[in-house]
Amino acid sequence: MPGPPPKDPNVRQRRNAKAEEADLTPPPADVPVPELPKPDEREWHPLSLRWWDGLWHSPMAPRYLITDVHALGMVALLIDDFYKATSPKDRRELAAEIRQQTARFGLSNWDRNRMNWTVSAAPQEKPRPQSVPRDESVDPRKVLKFK
Repeated sequence: MPGPPPKDPNVRQRRNAKAEEADLTPPPADVPVPELPKPDEREWHPLSLRWWDGLWHSPMAPRYLITDVHALGMVALLIDDFYKATSPKDRRELAAEIRQQTARFGLSNWDRNRMNWTVSAAPQEKPRPQSVPRDESVDPRKVLKFK
């Protein structure tokens, strides 16, 4: 016996659809970078400043709301503390917290995949590599030796 006919797809209860789907493209170059928060009079580590600047020039930046700036500022403080930490134990603890906090904003490939975000690369004009003319007198198979 063949069994009952399959359900109409519109009647199915589970569709396994992701709630949010986005195709991210790099923002324009003239997008202003928000100012880093200064809860104290700290001197920012150069790598922290590079992370903050890279964050706002990444394809994820247009997805962030003004309210996300505050939470990302807290992540920046954690990253700054990580770079300034002298104890391996402190670095491990900070790295774990940074990993958890950055996951909320899709800052790794794994997190973007989980959020169903795809990053479209900006079209870049790459020159094609020049092919070297092959010397017909040199046979690469000659290096193979059979016994």
